[in-house]
Amino acid sequence: MHLALALKLTGRVADAVAVALAAFRRGGNSRAAPMLADCLRVARFEATTPELEASLASLLDVPAIDPADLVPAIVSALRVNAVLAPLLTEAGDDFAGRMRVALGVFDHPLLLRLMTLTVVYDAAFERFFTRARAALLFDGALRREVSCAFLTALAHQCFLVEYVYAESAAEAPAVEALAQEMAGGRCRPMRWPCLRATGRSDASRSPRRCAVGRSSRESRPSLRIR
Repeated sequence: MHLALALKLTGRVADAVAVALAAFRRGGNSRAAPMLADCLRVARFEATTPELEASLASLLDVPAIDPADLVPAIVSALRVNAVLAPLLTEAGDDFAGRMRVALGVFDHPLLLRLMTLTVVYDAAFERFFTRARAALLFDGALRREVSCAFLTALAHQCFLVEYVYAESAAEAPAVEALAQEMAGGRCRPMRWPCLRATGRSDASRSPRRCAVGRSSRESRPSLRIR
């Protein structure tokens, strides 16, 4: 870890990340994760690989690491992910159609963990979340195609940002319609409640009740939202 620190201090951030990343992947070194996280605070990626994204997802689950500190670096990696990148651009009006082309990204482990654990403070991702929410509200078929894990993560993200995302006049009735489906017992377990939890009228309750898989770290004192 001394080498990674020396490289970082001399401005060779990419080399420092490479050294710290290799140590983290080898495991067995309690200093590897904190050093990698420290290097990532000033690192930005211009290319990504499945191996890199898997390592970043693993780092998010280290109890001593604050996920908020990793957001800029992870966002930079996700921005250059070939499948996700087209969804982060402004081009085109058929966002639901673009989502269908990229359905695999809605099961992306790194994206889902980031959305679940901390506020993703990036303008492009905020637009992605709000446009995805709108598309899901208005397209019943798409709601059945997108993974329940993404709906859960989206509900967590809306909860973490305290429902700050704008809700259009057209979306409000759609959210209430989902509530009526839920009340009438006409909704699919998990999917509709998770999407319903993205609406502002649900700001008083956490989406944890419809979480899929391992829950977020609400109980861990190391998680700090800044």
